[in-house]
Amino acid sequence: MAQPALMFGIGATRAGTTWLYRYLRAHPQCHLRAVKELHWFNTHESARFDGRVATLEKVRDRVADDLSRAQAGGRGTVAALQTRLRDHDALIELTRARAGHDAYLDWISAGQGADTRLVGDITPAYALLSEASLRVMQGLRQSVRFVLILRDPLERLWSNIRQSVGRKAADADTLRRKSLRALRQYLAGENAAIAARADYQGILQRLDRALDPRNLHLEFHERLFSDAAIRRLTGFLGIDHMPAPLERRVHAAAPLTLDPDLAAAARARLEPQYAFMRNRFGSDLPPEWDSHKTEV
Repeated sequence: MAQPALMFGIGATRAGTTWLYRYLRAHPQCHLRAVKELHWFNTHESARFDGRVATLEKVRDRVADDLSRAQAGGRGTVAALQTRLRDHDALIELTRARAGHDAYLDWISAGQGADTRLVGDITPAYALLSEASLRVMQGLRQSVRFVLILRDPLERLWSNIRQSVGRKAADADTLRRKSLRALRQYLAGENAAIAARADYQGILQRLDRALDPRNLHLEFHERLFSDAAIRRLTGFLGIDHMPAPLERRVHAAAPLTLDPDLAAAARARLEPQYAFMRNRFGSDLPPEWDSHKTEV
């Protein structure tokens, strides 16, 4: 039996990767763990193993609490939560042991079926990896595929900010205040993490230098939720086409209209990204990228 291809979903953040993960995880020819974002390679690149273990343990505790409530209530999510708990435990142990990439490959492949054609890991943070790490990933198997989804830079930025702030905002007023503060920090050059995720030029140039272009599939968020896009994706990944829940959205950020003046300032800050993308893709860019929408 041929070895399944290895797929990395590398971003972008807030561009549909969770929806893509759920589609592929439900596909009978794909095998993905019950933890969506494994953060394996960025943890190895930064060597922040202890911090990653601490984060995983917090999430693991929430999953365990959800499982206890599901068991007490007799809900049908018990089996799925048990799988998530086991996968978190396994990933915690691998990370704590600072295991190598061979152990990682063994784990993400464990339990694959006879019909499996693709195993994968969808972690948007991988778009920020160095060229060296990307080359290591490309060399892990004979067949390695990278999937990158890009979204209108302003919409993606504002969605990323709202989603990040929303985890800690108790009400709509707090969400708005903290979101606007985070945006102003970005505009002032004070938020390196948000700026790095907004740097499409840097991301694509690293990918150009590190990867064989035949191993990269790029799709636009504005076209992702269509049968044509799914056919392009499944063809690239070497799996059979399976209809997708095109009407479903997951993890949508809370709606929050952006003040026109701040929207204009953010658009101006992002103009080098728009210019780079227009030069690279020309008329292939989705027309929505020029619509200047400020509510998502």
